[in-house]
Amino acid sequence: MLAEILVGSLATDPDSSTRAVTAGRAWGRQLATQPDHGEDSDRAEPEEPVRRLVSLLGELNFAPDLLPADDQVRVGLRHCPFLELAESRAQVVCPIHLGLMQGAMEAWESPVTVERLEAFAEPDLCVAHLAPAGDGS
Repeated sequence: MLAEILVGSLATDPDSSTRAVTAGRAWGRQLATQPDHGEDSDRAEPEEPVRRLVSLLGELNFAPDLLPADDQVRVGLRHCPFLELAESRAQVVCPIHLGLMQGAMEAWESPVTVERLEAFAEPDLCVAHLAPAGDGS
C-alpha cells in the first residue's frame, strides 16, 4: 500500500519519469555502497560490475539472467517485485528500476551503464540494455 501511495503521488508530477529515475539512482547508489555490494573489485573489467548488478537484482527478487546478444550486454528481469503496480504505473515504476540499476553502476564506477530498460518486452520479461558509460546515457 505504501508503494502504491508513493508511486501515485509521483505519477501526478508532470516530470514523473525523470523524478522516478533520479529517485531510483539514489536508491541504487545506496544499495551498491552497502557492505555486501560495495566490495572492492577490478573496476577496469566491465564483467565485474555486470556480475554484481545481476547479483544485486537477484537479491531484490527480479530473477535476473544475462541474455545472449550479438554485440551488447543485456540483463533479463523475469520477476518484478512490483508487477501489479508496474502494470498500472509503468511510467513511474519502470524508471525507478532503471535508475536503481544506473545508480548502482555509478556507485561502482563501472565502465558500463544501463542505457535503457525495455519494460514488458514479453509478458514476463523486462530487458535492461547495457552500454559503455558516457555514450549518451
